[in-house]
Amino acid sequence: IPIITIEIEVPGYPCVYTEGKTGMRLAIEHLIKEHNKTKIGFVSGRKENADAKDRLNTYKQVLTENNIPVSEDRIVYGNFSEFTEELVDDLLERNPDLEAIVFANDQMAIGGYAAIKKRGLEIGKDILVTGYDDSPASIVLSPMLTTVHNKIMDMGYHSVYEVINLLQTGKTNLSVLNSSLVVRTS
Repeated sequence: IPIITIEIEVPGYPCVYTEGKTGMRLAIEHLIKEHNKTKIGFVSGRKENADAKDRLNTYKQVLTENNIPVSEDRIVYGNFSEFTEELVDDLLERNPDLEAIVFANDQMAIGGYAAIKKRGLEIGKDILVTGYDDSPASIVLSPMLTTVHNKIMDMGYHSVYEVINLLQTGKTNLSVLNSSLVVRTS
């Protein structure tokens, strides 16, 4: 049975995935270089999740490259769901001087928005926020969320194309899509 994997490389099988480090790097550099922010928190996914690890490592790497100390006190761990309000409350309680928060996905930013607004802070002015996924929620949030576009629709298209190619020729290619930054008003 022909098999193509999506987002997970399995030795011996072709894979279609989005390279997310570039987009995450662009989001964090945007906060640092375009907005001169240095006090940046991070809301990660679960510690054992590969995507969460990659995004957190990119956060740490970009801060280090820009001579910004990495503080474990500015990092919290969620589960990629919107139920992050308490986590963000805790993050802001411990770091009331945060200038920005990077969320490892857009869903977690939903709870983050609630926690930030509950403190009377205006997102996009008092504190900047970025997400990851460019999900439909990112344009429904107010203000609209600056996020990383991970080409999920393109991934579906490329997967179908590669399956057809595999069935017709017995061959396929590794398809790597590039993530990008979508700047909005958060």
